[in-house]
Amino acid sequence: MALRFRRRQNDLTHPEGTRLPWLETVLTAGVGLLLYFPLDNPDLGTITWSVGALITVAQLKSESATGKQLAPVRRLAESMDLTQSTDVEQLRNLYRTYLKITEPEFAPLKSGVIQEAIEALAVLANDKISKPLSSGEYYSWLLPMIDSARPGAEVHALSLMMAAEWDDSPSERRFIEASKKAAARGVRMSRIFVTQEVTMRASLTNEAIKLHLSGEQPENIRGYFVDIDWLTSNDPNLRARLGEGFISFDERVALIDLFSPAGQARGQVNMNPSDLARLATLYSQLEVHSVELSNGF
Repeated sequence: MALRFRRRQNDLTHPEGTRLPWLETVLTAGVGLLLYFPLDNPDLGTITWSVGALITVAQLKSESATGKQLAPVRRLAESMDLTQSTDVEQLRNLYRTYLKITEPEFAPLKSGVIQEAIEALAVLANDKISKPLSSGEYYSWLLPMIDSARPGAEVHALSLMMAAEWDDSPSERRFIEASKKAAARGVRMSRIFVTQEVTMRASLTNEAIKLHLSGEQPENIRGYFVDIDWLTSNDPNLRARLGEGFISFDERVALIDLFSPAGQARGQVNMNPSDLARLATLYSQLEVHSVELSNGF
């Protein structure tokens, strides 16, 4: 980690962008010399040197302006490891791209883009919840989380057997394989299925759901069943608070399911403490009503 941090600091101090103008300077000088002496064209050689010098100065001024704008980021990087939260080079690229848009007709549009980004980041910073994620974004967040879960981590999930779940899609298969590998290295994963009993029994032939049965391997994946009809009659308040499902990691962060009719949304990442506490309470209350999932549950 320390080595990577020092390397990132070097990137901030000596960005790749500053090397290109100097390389161009050397090439321009070489072309100018070639024109001036071997080709005996001093006027064209002088012009080449002059134009090259102007271009180099302009590029260096642009890089210098970018560096000054990112000075606070560099100072922040001295006290914390930004590699865990963002790629500083992305900030540089964002600023460079912004400066390239010089047409006055685009001025309000590019300002609007920046404002949208600020507002989206403010929601993450203040509300601790992401925008609704599409299916691709959903799995792009979820799979690395499972891959990086350490031995002893606790993963709790609630499944209401929605249509988009357990559909044997490539992304779902990757999710199952990642879960099996995580369980094999010591991550404890438990899932409560809330659905009708007839639906649950019919689903036991699904290879992904079979992993959750008692006696199956790996042992660290276990499932529990709550009859939704029974829940509706006996604990309607709890039934009303189910939502559409979720998966949480050590009660630190959760991916809450959202199923839109047309499939535009699949979930939201949530780190809001009150929401996480609510999910933990919901899960523990469902456990009281659950039975361990097995072939003869």
